[in-house]
This record gives sequence, C-alpha cells and structure tokens, in this order.
Amino acid sequence: MHTLTIYGIVASLIFLLDNVNGHATITRPATRLNPTSSGGYCQWCQGSQEFCQGKPICSPPTPCWGSIGPGTVDPKYFPAFKNLKDPEGNLWVDPLGGPSQKTVWCPGKSYTIYGYINADHNGVYRWESQLGEAGQEKEENFKNFTSWTSINQDINTQYYKEGTTLWPKGTCFNEREWDYNVPHCMDGGWFQTNLTIPATLPVGNTIFRWIWFGAMDENQTHYENPEHSLFVNCVDIAVGDKYQCAE
Repeated sequence: MHTLTIYGIVASLIFLLDNVNGHATITRPATRLNPTSSGGYCQWCQGSQEFCQGKPICSPPTPCWGSIGPGTVDPKYFPAFKNLKDPEGNLWVDPLGGPSQKTVWCPGKSYTIYGYINADHNGVYRWESQLGEAGQEKEENFKNFTSWTSINQDINTQYYKEGTTLWPKGTCFNEREWDYNVPHCMDGGWFQTNLTIPATLPVGNTIFRWIWFGAMDENQTHYENPEHSLFVNCVDIAVGDKYQCAE
C-alpha cells in the first residue's frame, strides 16, 4: 500500500509538471530533449507560460531553451499518449525518439509535422533555421523560412480533439467561437500540418527551430486575454544535396 501511494504521488507530480511547463510541442519528428526541465520528468517542456508578459517579441533564455542535443525526446515522456494514433493509424508521438537521430530533409519537398497543444495560449508560430551542429546554435543566426502561422486556426492544418476527432475551423473544443483573444481554445488538442523545405535552403547539418508566441497574430499584434507565452523546439536535420535527394 505504501509503495502504491508513493507511485501515485510521483505520477501526479509528473502530470502536474507536464501541464505547468509543457504547453505545446512538436511530436513528430522527435525534437531535442531538455534534460533539465521539470527535474527531468518532462523532456519536451521547453518554454514558459508568461515569459513575454509585458514585452514585444522576446528571445528565449538560450536559443533552444536548454536543449543542447543531439538526443531526442523519448516517447516514454508522453506516458498517456505514446501509443495514441490518429484516425489514419499513425502514431502521434515519434516512436524513434530517445537516441540521437538525424534524418535528411530535401530542399523543395514537404514533410508532415505532428504537434500537441497541451495548453492553448492562442498566438502564432514559425519555423527558423541555421547551419550547424547541435549545441552550436546562436540566437542571432536563426532566420525564418516560414511566415507566422496560427497555432489553432491555420487553413492548411488539421486539428484533432483528443487526437481522434477532426475539429472544424472557427470553433473551440467547447464550441465557443474562435477569436485571437480566446485563451485555452484547444487545450489537449493535436495538429498535423505540412512543412515545405525551401529550395534555396543551404545544404548541410542544420538546426531547425519551431518557435511559438502566445497572444499574438500573424501581423505581430498582441492580445490581452491569452497568456504571453513563449515555447520553442529544436530539431537537428541534415538538408540533403542532389545525391542524397535523388529520386
């Protein structure tokens, strides 16, 4: 009984830590782990709920928020979701996470990105990149190659309640009408979208960064009700040359 009680307390603490610090993340491909976040219990927790409160766009404390690579987030850090599948039967969480991995992305091609919105602070994200190995990244070297995109209302993205129910655009999970000022619209939601690698992106080992600002729209206008959060994920990818990307 005592052992079970201790186990229950630990499990509850892990759940609470996940919900406090890990408010959204890319789940496929596996992103770099953060071994320090939440005492090591939530390697995908890379951000803060009100980090940009009272500020314009701000930078994270380190370019990849403590994730130095090259290791990636193990599926065990999504205990409730590691076996969760979308309606097509695909795992939401990358099963290859854990060991160091580096895949090849080819210029001009598109790749499916999966993500989890634990706590929805509305707002927008974009993708940035710089050449380099894991741990060599510098904030000033990140350059965006996508425009700002809504975290929960992008026309080119599919959103799923509980990972299984495709949700229509324009409404929140509680069926409230969506608006930039609505916080927690899609808490616990999942999304799938396509990321196109520009044909002009330099070939070589590359650090890709997904960066999400809460309470902001595509024109960088700030809103009051959602939290002014900031979350980032870094992924280490090799941008392929013409030989690696030959059909």
